Amino acid sequence: MVRNELEEDMKDEIMKNIKQKLEEDITVDLEDIVSILPWYTKKALKRVLCMSTLRRVPMLSKVDEKVLKMMCDYLKPVIYQENDIVFQMEEPLDRMVFITEGFMWTYTTAIESSHFVKTTGIATSPSMDTHFLKKGDSYGHVLLQFASSSLTALPTSTANVKCHTKVEAFVLMAKDLKNIVTKCEKYWPFDYNPSKDEAADQVAPLGQFQQQQLSKKRVAASNINPTGYSG
Repeated sequence: MVRNELEEDMKDEIMKNIKQKLEEDITVDLEDIVSILPWYTKKALKRVLCMSTLRRVPMLSKVDEKVLKMMCDYLKPVIYQENDIVFQMEEPLDRMVFITEGFMWTYTTAIESSHFVKTTGIATSPSMDTHFLKKGDSYGHVLLQFASSSLTALPTSTANVKCHTKVEAFVLMAKDLKNIVTKCEKYWPFDYNPSKDEAADQVAPLGQFQQQQLSKKRVAASNINPTGYSG
């Protein structure tokens, strides 16, 4: 609580609830403090801990506060242990993760094609691209675009995500994000049209969302003048 710089009245409220729970049940799990708080304290705490983190996500930086508050209300607390695998590369991405304490790291490996190995007989070591995620960081931003579309096939993770230390976080499930977008359609600033070609949605293979986005980027890139001049 001190690490997250809570206001004194919030700390007092939390400590009062912890003391009460311990008096009722000495075996209560104090690692998961959020779960033992009454709903109104839990709601306020999630907003205090996560509003600024939500604002740090580029797509959410200018979203109406009503939407962010609802997102906070849907957040679920989780605790990951050191070395836990949170996501695996190319596996379905079913939630966004917002870190409140600890470190994770993301990594991808790129191995030369099997054709090269077969034709040359040379097997090289894979190269690895790694990034650290810390308190205030998040992962799974592509779900914001997914929730704005009519697709139901989940996007896939573009990296492996592993805990470097014990991590305290909040997660926002993909299905809950879809509900938020539906309820806040008036305030959602991105393209949202649930009536878009649902037939295509039903036959969409896993990962189609990323393929569509990549195609758009390629088209945009092909329209750029390589000299950097428009004239």
